[in-house]
Amino acid sequence: MAKYEYKVLHNRQYFLKFQPDEVERLINSFARDGWRVASCSTDVRNAGVDTVKDCLIVMEREAVDLKP
Repeated sequence: MAKYEYKVLHNRQYFLKFQPDEVERLINSFARDGWRVASCSTDVRNAGVDTVKDCLIVMEREAVDLKP
């Protein structure tokens, strides 16, 4: 049976400067090491003058069993 490991990434951006390509680069950098997106959650809230967007990305990859 396959075993998996997980990593949670947090990306915070402000709406006036939001750059989706930054999130894409973050995901792709982990994908090169075998990680894939298992799930994603966003939260958008007003922070005074600007709007804050938090994105939690759960990454998953098959764990390498180092036992003989």
